[in-house]
Amino acid sequence: VILGKRKGTVRFIGSTAFGPGEWVGIELEKPTGSHDGGVNGQRYFSCPAGHGVYVQRAGVLPSNSWQAAASQIQSLLRGRKDRQETDYKRAFQTW
Repeated sequence: VILGKRKGTVRFIGSTAFGPGEWVGIELEKPTGSHDGGVNGQRYFSCPAGHGVYVQRAGVLPSNSWQAAASQIQSLLRGRKDRQETDYKRAFQTW
């Protein structure tokens, strides 16, 4: 899945004790998260420390969706100009 500029794997979907609604637990590829899958002593999934995040389901995009592609391209456009050509090539190679 894609979460902003970060990519990860869904490890949990459901209700939690820390907030109302349906939550998605994601193990991120890089250690840019805030935990290891556990929150307030309750474990919902396991991953290395700093790789876990929880988000409301609406905030998650499948990595193969057109919306995700558009989001990646828009993010690249906001980047520095000297990186843009390399980033465009990398973004389109994934598709």
